Amino acid sequence: MKTIMEEMKSLNHSLEESRQRYKSLFYHHPDMVYSLDNEEEFTTANPACAGKLGYSMQELEQCTIDDLIVKKDRQLISDKIHEAFQGEAQSFEVKAIHKDGSLIDLHITHLPIVINGKAEGVFGIARDITEQKQAERELKSSEERYRQLVELAPVGITTYQQGKVTYVNSMAMSIIGIASPDQIIGRNPLDFVHHDYVKRALHRIADAEIGNNQEKVEGKYVRLDGKPIDVEIATMSFDYNGQRIVQTIFNEITERKRYEADIKKLAYYDTLTGLPNRSLFLQSLSEAIANPKDLKQRFALLFLDLDKFKNVNDSFGHLTGDHLLKDVATRLQTVLRTDDMIARLSGDEFAVLVPHINGAADVFKVTEKILESFRTPFFIKEQELSLDVSIGIAFYPSDGTDVETLLKNADFAMYRAKEGQKSYQVYSPAVHTQFFKRLQLEQTLYKALEKREFVLHYQPQVNINTGKITSMEALIRWNHPEQGLLYPNKFIPLAEETGLIIPIGGWVIDEACRQYKLWQQKGYSDIKISVNLSPNQFRNQDIVTVVKQALDRHNLNGHWLELEITESIIMQNVDNIISILHELKRNGIKVSIDDFGAGYSSLSYLKRLPVDRLKIDQSFVVDIPVDPNAEVITTAIISLAHNLGIGLVAEGVETDAQASFLKNRGCEIMQGYLFSRPLPVSGCDKLFNGGKSFGQFQ
Repeated sequence: MKTIMEEMKSLNHSLEESRQRYKSLFYHHPDMVYSLDNEEEFTTANPACAGKLGYSMQELEQCTIDDLIVKKDRQLISDKIHEAFQGEAQSFEVKAIHKDGSLIDLHITHLPIVINGKAEGVFGIARDITEQKQAERELKSSEERYRQLVELAPVGITTYQQGKVTYVNSMAMSIIGIASPDQIIGRNPLDFVHHDYVKRALHRIADAEIGNNQEKVEGKYVRLDGKPIDVEIATMSFDYNGQRIVQTIFNEITERKRYEADIKKLAYYDTLTGLPNRSLFLQSLSEAIANPKDLKQRFALLFLDLDKFKNVNDSFGHLTGDHLLKDVATRLQTVLRTDDMIARLSGDEFAVLVPHINGAADVFKVTEKILESFRTPFFIKEQELSLDVSIGIAFYPSDGTDVETLLKNADFAMYRAKEGQKSYQVYSPAVHTQFFKRLQLEQTLYKALEKREFVLHYQPQVNINTGKITSMEALIRWNHPEQGLLYPNKFIPLAEETGLIIPIGGWVIDEACRQYKLWQQKGYSDIKISVNLSPNQFRNQDIVTVVKQALDRHNLNGHWLELEITESIIMQNVDNIISILHELKRNGIKVSIDDFGAGYSSLSYLKRLPVDRLKIDQSFVVDIPVDPNAEVITTAIISLAHNLGIGLVAEGVETDAQASFLKNRGCEIMQGYLFSRPLPVSGCDKLFNGGKSFGQFQ
């Protein structure tokens, strides 16, 4: 009996402890804890229920479920209570109404209260999730705003997950050229990457997946229609719902790249020929010097200058000159090796970088190809133009180890080639010395006219039948203060290059007229005087006015003056030259073609030219009677002149045999050392005082 009583006491004690623990848990639980009967009435409610809803316990006891739940959720909670009475635990969310009218988000769990196998009530736990729901709503709103921002962004945005495209915005679709996201969602992102950039794109995606976000880079995509486009890309990654997402932001820069290319082309390429310009060439030359191993240690620099290109511009106009430069550039590109770099430095100057050479022979092969290409005339608007080129060669490192020295020495060599009438010249210290001599000569040439250092010598033209002097040809000489008397071949080419030939040529005309007037005054009025004209005088000077002014200044009639022009002058601009010649003829001035047969072929124009005489070039005369071909050509020229009613003069007659041949073929007027060398004025006076006769030639 005692034992039973003790067990009962112990059991009651345990029950009391359990009740106390339950009561403590019930009353102190931070969540709302309550119980409901089958009428959906509260049977118990902890203080949290009243506190969370703003009621006192007494006020809460008077409330029903409908009083505390918003109308739209009342049926839901009723259904959940019913399901709990069926023995099913339920979790759901509803909105409750606070006493002050505000709404509270609740997460509710309903458990059936089962006694003796029967559900006698419902036990509920309601957690206030208002802040959580607010955060979710704000997050959702933020995500929606972000989605709209991404969707409307002016850049392309795509996301990848596990190697597949998961999102693409409108701009990305526009850039890639797709109409619907379905055309790209689920595809490999590399499908739209240009094949040249696939490897780089793989590395960037892999780096982004491990959290190494990438800076913006440039790349290429391929549109759906196959058109490649330039893009600027930034790749990054972020975590979303426990998954690593790779995001690419890109923008099309095709137009920008095209614009940049145009800017670069303007900065580094010649707009006329399309060749690299001076800036790019010097940069490449600098890089070649800085990285000689890339060019097998040795390379060569060729400096090219088109001979007498200025004559083309002056005679045919700059448009023709531009066409010629373009054709020259094209022709040079066709003969150079793949690795050779050609550039237009300025005007008619070009440069070629010749890498990968084993020796000078490699460079000479390239040079010979260039020269060979110039042996074929150029055709510009049906006009045939022959052009020569002078080439200077400098080797790295023997002729210079920096850009300035190499370029300067190649330039020196080019001028030496031009001066020596060679096709090309390799730089050497002697070339350097010669260049400075030429420079000094140029400087003194500028002062020579001012200092009256030029003089005229005169060579007689003789009638072989009478032995009488018919004319005196004025030939310029330079009394150089240090080098003595210089012949035209020493300074006239330089005068042509520098433009000094214009004032020098004008002086020659005036001085010849002045001297002739003096001879007239001395009674030597039965001879004429002839003056050579430079091509530049025809191109750059109103030659008719210059001649007329000289004649007027010295009170001379034009019929005493003969002007000698070369075939090359005629061929440069035939119609213009013919017009000028007619104007000279109207003023009584005689015109002859000098060095006939030695230069351009003017036969097709000869019948149109208002010329008085042909001067047979001494290159034919010198070979008479040794060379049958020279005899045939000379005979043909004499016959041509007779048939056209044009006078003749044979130049360079030095032997009796030459004079006899010419006389027998019908050429009466001759000039050369057989009769007299060119003489100063004092020598001419002695000649005239001797009777102006050489006797009849038998």
